[in-house]
Amino acid sequence: MEENQKKIQNDPDVIELNNDDGNGGEGSSYTTKSGGAGQSSTTPFGIRRRPPPPFLEKTYEMVENEEIKSLVSWSSSGTSIIIWNHNTFAATVLTKYFGSSNFQSFVCQLNSYGFKKISCMRWEFKNEYFRKGQRHLLQNIKRRTKIPKRKASEIDGELSNSVSLIENELEKLTKEHDILKLEMSKLQEQHHILKQSFDYLVIKDQKQQAIHSKIEETIQKIMLKCNEDNGMLLKAVHENEEILIEKGKEKEKVEEKSDTTRSNRHDEAMLSEGCGPVDQDGGGGGGGSIESIVEVINDHKNGKIAMMEEEAKSDMFTLECLIEESSLGWAEFVKQMM
Repeated sequence: MEENQKKIQNDPDVIELNNDDGNGGEGSSYTTKSGGAGQSSTTPFGIRRRPPPPFLEKTYEMVENEEIKSLVSWSSSGTSIIIWNHNTFAATVLTKYFGSSNFQSFVCQLNSYGFKKISCMRWEFKNEYFRKGQRHLLQNIKRRTKIPKRKASEIDGELSNSVSLIENELEKLTKEHDILKLEMSKLQEQHHILKQSFDYLVIKDQKQQAIHSKIEETIQKIMLKCNEDNGMLLKAVHENEEILIEKGKEKEKVEEKSDTTRSNRHDEAMLSEGCGPVDQDGGGGGGGSIESIVEVINDHKNGKIAMMEEEAKSDMFTLECLIEESSLGWAEFVKQMM
């Protein structure tokens, strides 16, 4: 019993009426601090709790009033209230119940007791303890307590600390930004150098390809000339061989004729005795003619060979110049050609 009395005495929602039960014994009875202005509830221990705030009581009565349901009423589920025409509602209903037509003030009061606007199309408010037919739940609705104002010095101190932190962070970010900017500048410079090197290599590669093409053309030209010269030389040798054969046959005929003439003359000399010496120049003309032809052929061959050597030297000089221009050595050039 004493514990229950202590609990009741410590409850801010009840107040003590008297401490005498009228029979000379100790007893206690309690009522609300509001003096019974609202409907109070009785606890199992015979006490009455503080009634809901007048604003909630009047709002509940207002919504329950069937005469003004065209202006304010319960929703179909009975869990929220709907204000249908807020201008007329403010001018008539609020003035009657609260003595003021300030609709915004009424909405602020609802918000202070935890009501929330749940529709963007109409003025509809809801609180989980504000329900149709469950008026006793109003005792669970509490007004929001105001946050105590802090001293200006505390606020200034916190602001100063925040500003200091922000300034430090800003300085740090500025340094990081400068570092990143410097690195970006270096990367751009490296990119520019690499691009120039790449362009140079592309141009050099194009030149190398052009030089290689010229080298291949020169080699093909040299080989073609060699083949042509060899063919001409073989043809000349073949023709000269035919000439030599013909001249050899003519020489044999001349020699046979000369031998016959010498033999006849010898016989005549033997018969006549004392005749002069026999002429030994009978076959000399044919032999001299053949030697002249051979000399002409040799000169022709030597001239052709000299001409071929000069052309070959010229082509080789051109080839060496091209290879030197291509910055390749002979070994590398031959390796690439193979």
